[in-house]
Amino acid sequence: MSNHITDDIPRLLTGEANRDAVLAAAEHLRSCPDCQQELVFAVVAHASLTSAHRFAPEIVAPDGADERRHHEAADDDAPSLPPMTTVFEKVRAEAEQATRKKHAAPKRRRLLAVAAAAVVLAGGGVTLAEVSSSSSSSPGKQNVALTAFDRGHSRATVTIVGDRRLSIDATKLPRLDSDHVYELWLTDGSRTRMQPVGLLGNDNTAEFTVSSKSLTQYDNFEVSVQRTNQTRYSNISVLRGAYRS
Repeated sequence: MSNHITDDIPRLLTGEANRDAVLAAAEHLRSCPDCQQELVFAVVAHASLTSAHRFAPEIVAPDGADERRHHEAADDDAPSLPPMTTVFEKVRAEAEQATRKKHAAPKRRRLLAVAAAAVVLAGGGVTLAEVSSSSSSSPGKQNVALTAFDRGHSRATVTIVGDRRLSIDATKLPRLDSDHVYELWLTDGSRTRMQPVGLLGNDNTAEFTVSSKSLTQYDNFEVSVQRTNQTRYSNISVLRGAYRS
């Protein structure tokens, strides 16, 4: 699945997506940090709306013809939430507006996070706090060489961008059959602790977002061969490399 799932998130949250769509979204989320982040924002926004509907229903009374129809179809004893598609359209529109106001100068900037935890509902609207970063302060990069380990015979590279973003290029690894996948792990030098990062894509590359705390708790990367849907470490590794001494 190559396209982002942003437009499908409302259907996924409300249970309107069919089984094939849910499985395809899950596969895409394994290796797409942007959609993982978008899903987190959406879940928190949805939870905020649900909470407001429960404890302060007067501020989420729907507006407009479409929303009135949605309201009339709901239980007469309690006001309904506005349609999720409408909610996320408001979220994105306000985020874009906030970004334009803050960054009037023509600089290349990327919206890193919409602080969905700070979503507040006031008068039926959605107010967003946004955090952005400028490319003028480019984060540092560290290239980490992974060498053949255990049953491996190839090399690879993990690039650390800033203190959270990882990308791995392991295209020299052989392709696996449909029953197996490569997985990137964080581990310590003695290999007594391991934390999964994520699965590599079909082309043996991937990008991930991890917590800065996790990176400081470990000092090595390791790539294993896992059976599909296997969650525990398989004890079969092909690559390893230290990013901290």
